Amino acid sequence: MKSKRIISIFASFAILISAIPIVGATFPDVAEGSQYSEAIESLTALGVVDGDDNGLFNPEKPVTRAEFTKLVVEALGEGDAATSQVTSKFTDAANTSVHWAAGYIAQGVADGFIDGYDDTTFGPDDKVTFAQACKMLVAAIGYTIYAEGAGGWPSGYVAQASTLKISKSVSASNDTQLTREQCASMVFNTMKAPLCEVSGYMPVASMSGGYVQAPKIVVYDGDDGGIYKSLLTEDHNAYYVKGRVIANSQSDSMLNKNEVRYKVEVSDNFRDLEYETTSADDRVEKMNIGSTAADSMMFSYSEAVVHYNEDSGRYTILSITKFGESRTVSFNADDVALDTAALIANVTGGGKMEVYKSKATTSTTKYHLANAIRLYVNNRDTTITAANIASYIRDNKVGTVTLVDSTDSGTTSTDGYYDYIMVSYYIDAVVSNVQTGANGARIYFNGSSDNTSRMGWDPEDDNTNVKFIKYETEISYLDLDENDILTIEANPDIDLRDITDDDYVTAYVSSNTVSVDVTSIDDDEDTIEADGREYEIVSDNLLSALDFSVGDQYVLYLDAFGYIAYKEDGVSSRNYGVLVGMYTDSGNTSPSVKLINSSGAVVSYVCKNNTEGDAFYRLLTTGTTSGTASYPGGTVSINNAAVSALVMSGQTVCTYKLVGGKLKTCTELDPYGGTGTYRESTSKLAGCTISDTVTSIIDISEYISDNTASKVSISSFEDDFTYTAYAYDRSTSSAVYRFVVVTDGMSSLRPSAKIAVVQKISGTTMSSDDTLCRRIVVSVNGSEDQTVLFDSDIAAVPSEGDVIQYLVSSDGYVKANGYRLLLDASNNYSNMFVSTTNNADFSNRLTAAARSLHGLDTDVNVYYGVVYRQTGNVLEIFTSQAGGTSSVTALTDVSTAGADKYTVDYKNNAKYRVSVGGITQPNSIFSPTYSDATKTYVSWAAVRTEEVSPSMAFIFEVDKDVTDVVYYTGEYRASDVTIAAPMAAPMDMPILATPEPTATPEPTATPEPTA
Repeated sequence: MKSKRIISIFASFAILISAIPIVGATFPDVAEGSQYSEAIESLTALGVVDGDDNGLFNPEKPVTRAEFTKLVVEALGEGDAATSQVTSKFTDAANTSVHWAAGYIAQGVADGFIDGYDDTTFGPDDKVTFAQACKMLVAAIGYTIYAEGAGGWPSGYVAQASTLKISKSVSASNDTQLTREQCASMVFNTMKAPLCEVSGYMPVASMSGGYVQAPKIVVYDGDDGGIYKSLLTEDHNAYYVKGRVIANSQSDSMLNKNEVRYKVEVSDNFRDLEYETTSADDRVEKMNIGSTAADSMMFSYSEAVVHYNEDSGRYTILSITKFGESRTVSFNADDVALDTAALIANVTGGGKMEVYKSKATTSTTKYHLANAIRLYVNNRDTTITAANIASYIRDNKVGTVTLVDSTDSGTTSTDGYYDYIMVSYYIDAVVSNVQTGANGARIYFNGSSDNTSRMGWDPEDDNTNVKFIKYETEISYLDLDENDILTIEANPDIDLRDITDDDYVTAYVSSNTVSVDVTSIDDDEDTIEADGREYEIVSDNLLSALDFSVGDQYVLYLDAFGYIAYKEDGVSSRNYGVLVGMYTDSGNTSPSVKLINSSGAVVSYVCKNNTEGDAFYRLLTTGTTSGTASYPGGTVSINNAAVSALVMSGQTVCTYKLVGGKLKTCTELDPYGGTGTYRESTSKLAGCTISDTVTSIIDISEYISDNTASKVSISSFEDDFTYTAYAYDRSTSSAVYRFVVVTDGMSSLRPSAKIAVVQKISGTTMSSDDTLCRRIVVSVNGSEDQTVLFDSDIAAVPSEGDVIQYLVSSDGYVKANGYRLLLDASNNYSNMFVSTTNNADFSNRLTAAARSLHGLDTDVNVYYGVVYRQTGNVLEIFTSQAGGTSSVTALTDVSTAGADKYTVDYKNNAKYRVSVGGITQPNSIFSPTYSDATKTYVSWAAVRTEEVSPSMAFIFEVDKDVTDVVYYTGEYRASDVTIAAPMAAPMDMPILATPEPTATPEPTATPEPTA
C-alpha cells in the first residue's frame, strides 16, 4: 500500500542522527555548534576557564595579559602552584594586594613562557594581543627554540603557532586584541598539540673547529611508533580522539542513560594507564556523556575530547563534534513496496530496499543494503528476524524508516551501502482514566492498536524515562484527559504495564476528534471515506474490530499522525423518536404519527402506508411491534392514560426512517436504566454511560402538562442527584448509549442551588409561550439587577429582601416546582428584629426536619441570627437562645471568605434596598443596661427597650463552604413594631421553623483578623 501522508515531525525526534556539532550548552551566551563552542566547553569541563557570577562566558569580551597568563597556567595544570604564590618581580603586580594575578604571573615567569615589558613592568591590565598570545603558547609547550630559529619575536612565534595549528580558526594581525572566545580556541588548540622538550645535550662539531653542546630536542608527536604527549594527556588525563558513538542507553539496555559506547577509530593520541593504542587499533569504550549530547550522535563520525578518571577508571566525554556526514534517507514505513517474504530476504541477504516514490505512481526507488546490516526499533538494537522485519517494517503503518550509510572507519566517506535501519514504531491507545497512588502512576486505556490495557511506572523515580508530548510541548501525565489519544513510542520488548529504568517511553498526545458520516469503506486499504476525506486506520486488525458501517455517523479519535485510533458511534444517521400519538388526517389515507424527535421537537409525519402505521400503532398501544394489528382509523392520543404511562416511562422509543418525507420502518428499542443517580466521575446516568459527543438526550418530564420537550446536555445534570432516565441503543465498541429520555428530575430545584435576594417586583409580562409572568429583579451570583420571570400561578410571591432559590425552565420562566422561599423578610427592620428575638430558639443549625421543610439535604446548612461582630472574614453570630436571652457560648464563628455577600438596608429609602457587598462593623450589643456585668448573656427584651440596632445575617453553606451571606441592617424603633410578641414560632419566617432542636455546634477558633 502506498502512503497517504507525509512524514510526521515526530519522526525526526526518533532518529538519533545529528546534523550539527553537538556539545553541551554550558553557557547561554555560547551558541551550540559555533566555531569556538568545542574549545569553551572542553576548557570549562577541565577547569581551565569559567564564567562570571551570572553564569555567562562573555565570549566577545577582551582579555587582559593577566587573565591570559592565568589561562595558560591553568592549561599547564599549575593553578594550585600559582595560587600558593603571592609575589612577583614586577612592581605593577608585586603581590596579590597590588594585583590579583601576582601568583599566576610569577608562575608564568617560572615556566618560562612570559616576561614583562622590562624587568619591573608587566602591564597586567593591558589587553593581550595576538602576537603576545602566540608567543606565550608556543613557549608554554616547548617550541621556543623553533620560534627563535624562525625569526624570533614576533614573526617566528606567530609562524610557529600557525605550524602547530594553535592559531587555527583565529584570524588576526599581530596587534589585534583578542576576545575570550578567541583565547579559548588558541589555548585548546595548544593543549592538543604535541609537546616539545629538550631532553639533554650532545656534542656537535662547530664551524670553527672543535665541538659545542647542542640541545637534543624531542617532539612527542607519536610518529614512527614514538610517544605522544600533549597538555591534555600529561596534565589533565584527557585525550583527543576520532570515532563514533555506536550505542546509547536507548539502544543498549546495559547502559545507563548518561552512558554511551564510543568506538575509537583514530587513536594515535589515545592512551590510559594500562595500555597505549595506535592508529591501527579500533577500540570500543564505555564512556559517560558528561554535559554533552553525545547520546544523540549515533553512528556519526566525530572528534571528541575524553577525560580519564584514575580513581574510577572511567572515561567522560568533555566535548564532541560531528566530523563527517553519514548519508541518510527517511520514508514512511507504509511506503515499502516489497511484500513480506521479499523484504525479509533482502534485509537478511544484503539486497535492496524498494520504496514507492509517491502515492500517484507504482515506480520505486531502490536502496542497497549492507550484508551486516543492523536494525534499531525506537532506538533499541533489535535482532534481525523474519518476525521483527514483518512487524516493525512491513506492517508498520504509522512509523518511519531511516536508512543510514555511515562513514567508513576513520574517514569521512561513505560506501553507498546502508549499514543501519532505524525504525520508529508506535502503539495507539485511548485514555480511559489516570490514577496515582502507592503503586505509582497508572493510565488505563479504552482501547489500543495492540490490546494494551494500561501503562504504569513510578513517577517519583528520577531514573524512569517516561514523558508526554502534546503539540511539541512536554506535559505532565496528570494533564491527560479522558479520551486523549496516546501515540506511544517505546522499546520493542517493553511491558508497558511495568515500565522500568531500562525502558524509554515517549507518548505523543492528541485530543483530535471529528464527527463524520461514512460514505465508503475500503477493506484492502484499511480506509474509510467520510465527508469527502479519506481516513486510514492505524492497525490492519482495527477495521473489523471498529465495525464501521456505510451510512452511519461516528466520532473518530485521530492520533498524532492523523490515523484513526478509536471510534464511537454517532447519532445523526439514525432517527430516534418517542411516540406520543397517532391520528387520521382527513386528507390522507394512511395514519399520521406524532413523536418527539432527538432534537426535543414534537413533529408529525404521515406513514408511507397502513402496514407501516400498524407497527407504530402496536408500539404505542402495547409497547411492542410484534404480532399483527390493523390501524382502526381512529385516534390514539397522548391523553390516553395507558399511552401516557408508556411515554413517561420511556417505553415508546423507536428508530424510524423517512422516505420521500413519509414515515416507515418502526424499530422498537429496549430501554435500560430507570430511576438512579448521575455520576459525573464516570459519566453514568441511572447506571448507563453517556457522552456529549455520542448521546442525544431529551427531557420529556413536562410533556404531559404542557406538550413540550427539550434537548439537554450532560452539563444539565448535577452530580449525585436522582433522575428517572431511560437509555437506548448501546454502542458495542464504546458501551455508550446513543439516545436517552429523561422523564423526571430535570426540572427539580437542587438543594444546593445558588440563593438569590429579591430586590423588587417590577411588573408583569408574557413569556415566550404566552404565559403570564411576574417580573422580579434579584441579586444572585454576586451581581445586581438580574431579572427573572415567575409563573403567576406561584402563590407565595416573594417580596423585597426575601432569600429564595429558583430554577429557570427551558421555557424561560420559573415554575412552581422550581421555586423555594428560604427566608421571608418582614416589611421593616423593627418587625424583622422582633420576629427574630421573640422566638423561643431562633435559627440554630437546621435539623433534618427543617431541611425536609425546605427541600434541603444533609450537605446544605443554613444559619440565621444576630451579628455579634465581624473580624476580617470571620463572622460571629448568635444562633440560639433560651428564655429570651442568648449566652456568649451561643456564638458561632463562620468564615465568609470567598462567599457572595449582599446587604438589605432598611434605612435606605432609595429605589433598591438590596445591594451587593457586606457590612461594616455592626452596632455593639453589649451594655450594662441589657447585659450582666460579666457579659455572659444578652437580654433581647432589654436590647429592644434600648432600641439598639444590631445587624442580622443569613448564611448559606454547601459542603461546609459558605457560598452566600445576606446581611439585614436598619434602625430599630419600638414604635414601628406591628408583630405581636412573644411568638411561639416564626410564622412569617419559614427558615425559622422549629423542628426537633439539635445541639449547638462547637464554636471554631477565630482566625487572625485580615487587613
